[in-house]
Amino acid sequence: MLAVAVLVLLGLVALAVPALRGIGNDPDGTGTAAAHDDASAPTAERCDVDGDHPGPLLDLGVNTDTGDAADPSLSTAEVRRLVGVAARAGADVVSTTVSWRTVQPRRGATPDWTGLDRVLDAAEARDLQVRVRLIHTPAWALDAASRRATDGSMWTPPRTDAELDRWKAFVEDVLTHLDGRAAYVETWSEPDNADRWATGPNAAAFGALLRATAAARDAVGDSTTMLVSGGLDGNDIGFAQELVDYLGGTSLLPFDLVGVDPYTDLDPAAAPGEPGDDGRLDAFAGYQQVADVTGTGVYVSEVGWSTDDVSRATRATYATTVLEVATCTTDVEALSWYHLHVTPYDPAAYALLTADGRIGPTYAALRAWTETRAAVGATSRDGSS
Repeated sequence: MLAVAVLVLLGLVALAVPALRGIGNDPDGTGTAAAHDDASAPTAERCDVDGDHPGPLLDLGVNTDTGDAADPSLSTAEVRRLVGVAARAGADVVSTTVSWRTVQPRRGATPDWTGLDRVLDAAEARDLQVRVRLIHTPAWALDAASRRATDGSMWTPPRTDAELDRWKAFVEDVLTHLDGRAAYVETWSEPDNADRWATGPNAAAFGALLRATAAARDAVGDSTTMLVSGGLDGNDIGFAQELVDYLGGTSLLPFDLVGVDPYTDLDPAAAPGEPGDDGRLDAFAGYQQVADVTGTGVYVSEVGWSTDDVSRATRATYATTVLEVATCTTDVEALSWYHLHVTPYDPAAYALLTADGRIGPTYAALRAWTETRAAVGATSRDGSS
Protein backbone atom coordinates (compact mmCIF):
# COMPACT_ATOMS: atom_id res chain seq x y z
CA MET A 1 0.00 0.00 0.00
CA LEU A 2 2.87 2.37 0.83
CA ALA A 3 4.45 1.90 -2.59
CA VAL A 4 1.10 2.61 -4.27
CA ALA A 5 0.69 5.77 -2.23
CA VAL A 6 4.14 7.02 -3.23
CA LEU A 7 3.49 6.41 -6.93
CA VAL A 8 0.11 8.10 -6.73
CA LEU A 9 1.60 11.12 -4.99
CA LEU A 10 4.38 11.51 -7.56
CA GLY A 11 1.90 11.28 -10.41
CA LEU A 12 -0.47 13.79 -8.87
CA VAL A 13 2.28 16.31 -8.22
CA ALA A 14 3.35 16.09 -11.86
CA LEU A 15 -0.19 16.58 -13.13
CA ALA A 16 -1.61 18.94 -10.52
CA VAL A 17 -0.65 22.33 -11.92
CA PRO A 18 -2.14 21.93 -15.41
CA ALA A 19 -5.15 20.14 -13.94
CA LEU A 20 -5.98 23.17 -11.80
CA ARG A 21 -6.26 25.69 -14.63
CA GLY A 22 -10.00 25.81 -14.14
CA ILE A 23 -9.37 27.61 -10.83
CA GLY A 24 -6.57 29.84 -12.07
CA ASN A 25 -2.97 29.65 -13.17
CA ASP A 26 0.22 31.08 -11.76
CA PRO A 27 3.33 30.21 -13.79
CA ASP A 28 5.90 28.13 -11.96
CA GLY A 29 8.46 30.88 -11.57
CA THR A 30 11.87 30.35 -10.12
CA GLY A 31 11.77 33.28 -7.72
CA THR A 32 14.72 35.43 -6.83
CA ALA A 33 16.19 33.86 -3.72
CA ALA A 34 17.94 30.55 -3.25
CA ALA A 35 16.34 27.82 -1.13
CA HIS A 36 17.79 27.02 2.28
CA ASP A 37 18.84 23.50 1.28
CA ASP A 38 21.72 21.74 3.02
CA ALA A 39 22.23 18.19 1.82
CA SER A 40 24.67 17.46 4.65
CA ALA A 41 22.25 18.37 7.44
CA PRO A 42 20.48 15.60 9.40
CA THR A 43 16.86 15.20 8.39
CA ALA A 44 13.63 14.64 10.24
CA GLU A 45 11.77 11.41 9.59
CA ARG A 46 9.33 11.67 6.67
CA CYS A 47 6.37 9.40 5.94
CA ASP A 48 3.99 8.92 3.05
CA VAL A 49 0.30 8.57 3.75
CA ASP A 50 -0.79 5.01 4.43
CA GLY A 51 -3.27 3.22 6.65
CA ASP A 52 -1.09 3.75 9.72
CA HIS A 53 -0.17 7.36 8.86
CA PRO A 54 -3.25 9.23 7.65
CA GLY A 55 -1.57 12.59 8.13
CA PRO A 56 -2.82 15.80 9.76
CA LEU A 57 -5.98 17.66 8.86
CA LEU A 58 -5.22 20.42 6.35
CA ASP A 59 -6.34 23.89 7.46
CA LEU A 60 -6.59 26.85 5.09
CA GLY A 61 -7.64 30.25 6.39
CA VAL A 62 -10.24 32.74 5.18
CA ASN A 63 -9.90 36.17 6.78
CA THR A 64 -13.04 38.24 6.22
CA ASP A 65 -11.74 41.48 7.77
CA THR A 66 -11.30 44.06 4.99
CA GLY A 67 -9.69 46.73 7.14
CA ASP A 68 -12.41 49.16 6.02
CA ALA A 69 -14.49 50.44 8.94
CA ALA A 70 -17.34 51.36 6.60
CA ASP A 71 -17.45 47.88 5.03
CA PRO A 72 -15.54 45.59 7.42
CA SER A 73 -16.35 42.13 6.01
CA LEU A 74 -15.84 40.36 2.71
CA SER A 75 -19.08 39.74 0.85
CA THR A 76 -20.97 36.47 1.15
CA ALA A 77 -20.08 35.65 -2.46
CA GLU A 78 -16.36 36.26 -1.91
CA VAL A 79 -16.30 34.18 1.27
CA ARG A 80 -18.07 31.33 -0.53
CA ARG A 81 -15.54 31.57 -3.37
CA LEU A 82 -12.56 31.42 -1.02
CA VAL A 83 -13.99 28.55 1.01
CA GLY A 84 -14.60 26.76 -2.29
CA VAL A 85 -10.96 27.26 -3.26
CA ALA A 86 -9.92 25.82 0.11
CA ALA A 87 -12.24 22.86 -0.36
CA ARG A 88 -10.85 22.13 -3.83
CA ALA A 89 -7.37 22.01 -2.30
CA GLY A 90 -8.66 19.24 -0.03
CA ALA A 91 -8.81 21.31 3.15
CA ASP A 92 -10.51 19.66 6.12
CA VAL A 93 -10.64 22.84 8.21
CA VAL A 94 -11.22 26.49 7.37
CA SER A 95 -9.76 28.83 9.96
CA THR A 96 -10.87 32.40 10.48
CA THR A 97 -9.98 35.22 12.83
CA VAL A 98 -12.37 37.07 15.11
CA SER A 99 -10.94 40.38 16.25
CA TRP A 100 -12.70 41.46 19.46
CA ARG A 101 -11.80 45.04 18.58
CA THR A 102 -13.56 44.74 15.21
CA VAL A 103 -16.70 42.86 16.22
CA GLN A 104 -17.34 44.88 19.40
CA PRO A 105 -15.59 48.25 19.07
CA ARG A 106 -17.71 49.96 21.75
CA ARG A 107 -18.60 48.95 25.29
CA GLY A 108 -22.07 47.43 25.41
CA ALA A 109 -22.38 47.14 21.62
CA THR A 110 -23.96 43.99 20.24
CA PRO A 111 -21.12 42.01 18.61
CA ASP A 112 -21.18 41.97 14.82
CA TRP A 113 -20.83 38.34 13.75
CA THR A 114 -21.36 39.03 10.02
CA GLY A 115 -17.94 37.91 8.82
CA LEU A 116 -17.81 34.91 11.15
CA ASP A 117 -21.26 33.73 10.10
CA ARG A 118 -20.34 33.94 6.43
CA VAL A 119 -17.39 31.62 7.01
CA LEU A 120 -19.44 29.24 9.18
CA ASP A 121 -22.21 29.02 6.59
CA ALA A 122 -19.83 28.51 3.67
CA ALA A 123 -17.82 25.88 5.56
CA GLU A 124 -20.96 24.02 6.59
CA ALA A 125 -22.11 23.95 2.96
CA ARG A 126 -18.78 22.28 2.06
CA ASP A 127 -18.83 19.95 5.09
CA LEU A 128 -15.64 21.53 6.46
CA GLN A 129 -14.69 22.05 10.10
CA VAL A 130 -13.89 25.55 11.39
CA ARG A 131 -11.18 26.94 13.65
CA VAL A 132 -11.83 30.37 15.18
CA ARG A 133 -8.88 32.39 16.44
CA LEU A 134 -9.75 35.08 19.01
CA ILE A 135 -7.45 38.12 19.09
CA HIS A 136 -7.21 41.87 19.79
CA THR A 137 -8.53 43.76 22.77
CA PRO A 138 -10.73 46.82 22.17
CA ALA A 139 -9.54 49.95 23.99
CA TRP A 140 -12.72 50.06 26.09
CA ALA A 141 -11.96 46.62 27.56
CA LEU A 142 -8.55 47.72 28.88
CA ASP A 143 -7.94 49.41 32.21
CA ALA A 144 -6.58 52.95 31.96
CA ALA A 145 -3.09 51.86 33.06
CA SER A 146 -2.97 49.18 30.36
CA ARG A 147 -4.00 51.67 27.70
CA ARG A 148 -1.29 54.09 28.78
CA ALA A 149 1.39 51.40 28.91
CA THR A 150 0.88 50.32 25.30
CA ASP A 151 -0.81 53.34 23.71
CA GLY A 152 -3.94 51.23 23.46
CA SER A 153 -2.39 48.71 21.03
CA MET A 154 -4.84 46.09 19.80
CA TRP A 155 -2.22 43.51 20.81
CA THR A 156 -2.49 44.53 24.45
CA PRO A 157 -3.67 41.34 26.18
CA PRO A 158 -6.19 41.24 29.01
CA ARG A 159 -4.13 40.81 32.19
CA THR A 160 -5.84 42.40 35.20
CA ASP A 161 -8.76 40.68 36.94
CA ALA A 162 -11.21 43.18 35.43
CA GLU A 163 -9.76 42.76 31.92
CA LEU A 164 -9.85 38.97 32.21
CA ASP A 165 -13.48 39.12 33.32
CA ARG A 166 -14.29 41.14 30.19
CA TRP A 167 -12.40 38.63 28.03
CA LYS A 168 -14.29 35.75 29.64
CA ALA A 169 -17.61 37.47 28.90
CA PHE A 170 -16.54 38.00 25.28
CA VAL A 171 -15.56 34.34 24.87
CA GLU A 172 -18.89 33.29 26.36
CA ASP A 173 -20.61 35.44 23.72
CA VAL A 174 -18.51 33.83 20.99
CA LEU A 175 -19.14 30.26 22.12
CA THR A 176 -22.85 30.90 22.63
CA HIS A 177 -23.09 32.30 19.13
CA LEU A 178 -21.06 29.46 17.64
CA ASP A 179 -23.32 26.90 19.31
CA GLY A 180 -20.93 24.06 18.44
CA ARG A 181 -20.37 25.11 14.82
CA ALA A 182 -16.61 25.52 15.31
CA ALA A 183 -14.50 22.49 16.11
CA TYR A 184 -11.61 24.57 17.47
CA VAL A 185 -11.26 27.90 19.25
CA GLU A 186 -7.78 29.37 19.61
CA THR A 187 -6.79 31.94 22.22
CA TRP A 188 -4.59 34.75 20.89
CA SER A 189 -1.62 34.39 18.52
CA GLU A 190 2.09 34.10 19.31
CA PRO A 191 1.95 35.20 22.96
CA ASP A 192 5.72 34.71 23.17
CA ASN A 193 6.29 37.39 20.52
CA ALA A 194 6.49 41.01 21.70
CA ASP A 195 4.78 42.15 18.49
CA ARG A 196 1.71 40.10 19.46
CA TRP A 197 1.87 40.54 23.25
CA ALA A 198 2.39 44.26 23.63
CA THR A 199 3.15 44.24 27.36
CA GLY A 200 6.08 41.87 26.84
CA PRO A 201 5.77 38.07 26.65
CA ASN A 202 4.85 36.53 29.98
CA ALA A 203 3.93 32.86 30.33
CA ALA A 204 1.99 33.41 33.56
CA ALA A 205 -0.12 36.19 32.01
CA PHE A 206 -0.84 33.97 29.02
CA GLY A 207 -1.74 31.12 31.34
CA ALA A 208 -4.28 33.36 33.07
CA LEU A 209 -5.82 34.25 29.69
CA LEU A 210 -6.08 30.57 28.78
CA ARG A 211 -7.78 29.84 32.10
CA ALA A 212 -10.31 32.60 31.41
CA THR A 213 -11.10 31.04 28.02
CA ALA A 214 -11.56 27.60 29.58
CA ALA A 215 -13.78 29.11 32.28
CA ALA A 216 -15.95 30.64 29.55
CA ARG A 217 -16.32 27.26 27.87
CA ASP A 218 -17.36 25.72 31.18
CA ALA A 219 -19.80 28.55 31.85
CA VAL A 220 -21.71 27.97 28.60
CA GLY A 221 -21.62 24.19 29.01
CA ASP A 222 -19.69 23.59 25.79
CA SER A 223 -18.39 20.02 25.81
CA THR A 224 -17.40 19.72 22.16
CA THR A 225 -15.26 22.70 21.11
CA MET A 226 -11.55 21.98 21.47
CA LEU A 227 -9.41 24.79 22.87
CA VAL A 228 -6.08 25.60 21.25
CA SER A 229 -3.43 27.71 22.93
CA GLY A 230 -2.28 30.61 20.75
CA GLY A 231 0.43 29.37 18.39
CA LEU A 232 3.90 29.78 19.90
CA ASP A 233 6.32 31.73 17.74
CA GLY A 234 8.72 29.05 16.60
CA ASN A 235 9.13 25.91 18.63
CA ASP A 236 9.45 27.84 21.88
CA ILE A 237 10.38 25.11 24.32
CA GLY A 238 11.35 27.59 27.04
CA PHE A 239 8.03 29.46 26.99
CA ALA A 240 6.08 26.19 26.84
CA GLN A 241 7.86 24.92 29.95
CA GLU A 242 7.23 28.19 31.81
CA LEU A 243 3.55 27.96 30.86
CA VAL A 244 3.22 24.38 32.10
CA ASP A 245 5.01 25.25 35.33
CA TYR A 246 2.72 28.24 35.97
CA LEU A 247 -0.41 26.19 35.30
CA GLY A 248 0.65 23.47 37.74
CA GLY A 249 1.66 20.65 35.41
CA THR A 250 0.42 18.89 32.30
CA SER A 251 -2.66 17.47 34.01
CA LEU A 252 -4.01 20.96 34.75
CA LEU A 253 -3.67 22.64 31.36
CA PRO A 254 -6.77 24.66 30.34
CA PHE A 255 -6.42 23.77 26.67
CA ASP A 256 -6.68 20.63 24.58
CA LEU A 257 -4.02 21.26 21.93
CA VAL A 258 -0.87 23.35 22.00
CA GLY A 259 -0.65 25.77 19.11
CA VAL A 260 2.73 26.09 17.41
CA ASP A 261 3.90 28.32 14.55
CA PRO A 262 7.04 26.37 13.55
CA TYR A 263 8.44 28.77 10.97
CA THR A 264 12.05 28.05 10.14
CA ASP A 265 14.89 29.35 8.00
CA LEU A 266 15.94 25.76 7.44
CA ASP A 267 14.72 23.16 4.98
CA PRO A 268 11.68 21.73 6.82
CA ALA A 269 13.19 18.25 6.57
CA ALA A 270 16.02 19.32 8.90
CA ALA A 271 16.11 17.39 12.17
CA PRO A 272 15.82 19.43 15.40
CA GLY A 273 19.03 20.12 17.24
CA GLU A 274 19.30 21.87 20.59
CA PRO A 275 17.25 24.95 21.57
CA GLY A 276 18.97 28.27 21.01
CA ASP A 277 19.58 30.93 23.64
CA ASP A 278 15.99 32.10 23.17
CA GLY A 279 14.63 28.64 24.05
CA ARG A 280 13.48 27.92 20.49
CA LEU A 281 14.25 25.09 18.09
CA ASP A 282 14.87 26.40 14.57
CA ALA A 283 13.54 23.34 12.78
CA PHE A 284 9.99 22.54 11.70
CA ALA A 285 9.92 19.16 13.47
CA GLY A 286 10.76 20.80 16.80
CA TYR A 287 7.03 20.91 17.49
CA GLN A 288 7.45 17.35 18.77
CA GLN A 289 9.52 18.64 21.68
CA VAL A 290 6.88 21.27 22.45
CA ALA A 291 4.33 18.44 22.58
CA ASP A 292 6.62 16.53 24.94
CA VAL A 293 6.61 19.53 27.29
CA THR A 294 2.83 20.06 27.28
CA GLY A 295 1.79 16.42 27.01
CA THR A 296 -0.86 17.39 24.44
CA GLY A 297 -1.42 17.09 20.74
CA VAL A 298 -0.28 19.88 18.41
CA TYR A 299 -2.19 22.26 16.20
CA VAL A 300 0.23 23.81 13.72
CA SER A 301 -1.50 27.19 13.74
CA GLU A 302 0.66 28.63 10.97
CA VAL A 303 3.54 27.51 8.80
CA GLY A 304 4.65 28.76 5.42
CA TRP A 305 7.34 30.45 3.36
CA SER A 306 7.53 33.69 1.44
CA THR A 307 8.36 33.70 -2.25
CA ASP A 308 10.67 36.59 -1.39
CA ASP A 309 12.84 34.00 0.38
CA VAL A 310 12.42 30.83 -1.68
CA SER A 311 11.30 30.08 -5.22
CA ARG A 312 7.72 29.05 -5.93
CA ALA A 313 8.93 25.57 -6.89
CA THR A 314 10.88 25.21 -3.64
CA ARG A 315 7.93 26.39 -1.59
CA ALA A 316 5.76 23.73 -3.25
CA THR A 317 8.32 21.10 -2.31
CA TYR A 318 8.37 22.42 1.26
CA ALA A 319 4.58 22.10 1.46
CA THR A 320 4.85 18.39 0.72
CA THR A 321 7.76 18.04 3.12
CA VAL A 322 5.97 19.55 6.14
CA LEU A 323 3.04 17.22 5.54
CA GLU A 324 5.38 14.23 5.25
CA VAL A 325 7.14 15.16 8.50
CA ALA A 326 3.86 15.83 10.34
CA THR A 327 2.50 12.51 9.09
CA CYS A 328 5.35 10.66 10.82
CA THR A 329 4.10 11.56 14.28
CA THR A 330 0.82 11.21 16.11
CA ASP A 331 1.25 14.64 17.68
CA VAL A 332 -0.18 16.84 14.90
CA GLU A 333 -3.97 17.11 14.81
CA ALA A 334 -4.03 19.72 12.05
CA LEU A 335 -1.69 21.90 10.01
CA SER A 336 -2.63 25.37 8.81
CA TRP A 337 -0.70 26.61 5.79
CA TYR A 338 -0.02 30.34 5.94
CA HIS A 339 -1.88 31.60 4.05
CA LEU A 340 -4.61 31.16 1.42
CA HIS A 341 -5.42 34.62 0.09
CA VAL A 342 -4.18 38.19 0.08
CA THR A 343 -5.54 40.29 2.96
CA PRO A 344 -4.76 43.75 4.37
CA TYR A 345 -2.85 42.07 7.20
CA ASP A 346 -0.93 39.21 5.56
CA PRO A 347 1.99 39.61 3.13
CA ALA A 348 1.10 38.78 -0.45
CA ALA A 349 4.36 36.85 -0.90
CA TYR A 350 3.07 34.16 1.49
CA ALA A 351 -0.33 33.72 -0.17
CA LEU A 352 -1.35 30.69 -2.21
CA LEU A 353 -3.57 32.93 -4.35
CA THR A 354 -2.40 36.08 -6.06
CA ALA A 355 -4.35 39.31 -5.64
CA ASP A 356 -6.30 38.49 -8.82
CA GLY A 357 -7.10 34.94 -7.67
CA ARG A 358 -4.54 32.89 -9.59
CA ILE A 359 -2.99 29.81 -8.02
CA GLY A 360 0.48 28.34 -8.17
CA PRO A 361 2.49 25.18 -7.55
CA THR A 362 2.18 25.26 -3.74
CA TYR A 363 -1.59 25.02 -4.00
CA ALA A 364 -1.11 22.17 -6.46
CA ALA A 365 1.22 20.36 -4.06
CA LEU A 366 -1.31 20.63 -1.22
CA ARG A 367 -4.06 19.34 -3.47
CA ALA A 368 -1.89 16.45 -4.66
CA TRP A 369 -1.23 15.48 -1.05
CA THR A 370 -4.87 15.53 -0.02
CA GLU A 371 -5.91 13.59 -3.13
CA THR A 372 -3.36 10.92 -2.27
CA ARG A 373 -4.64 10.80 1.29
CA ALA A 374 -8.20 10.42 0.06
CA ALA A 375 -7.20 7.65 -2.35
CA VAL A 376 -5.30 5.75 0.32
CA GLY A 377 -8.18 6.21 2.76
CA ALA A 378 -10.64 4.81 0.23
CA THR A 379 -8.38 1.83 -0.38
CA SER A 380 -8.07 1.21 3.36
CA ARG A 381 -11.86 1.37 3.80
CA ASP A 382 -12.33 -1.10 0.95
CA GLY A 383 -9.91 -3.50 2.66
CA SER A 384 -7.85 -3.85 -0.50
CA SER A 385 -4.14 -3.22 -1.06
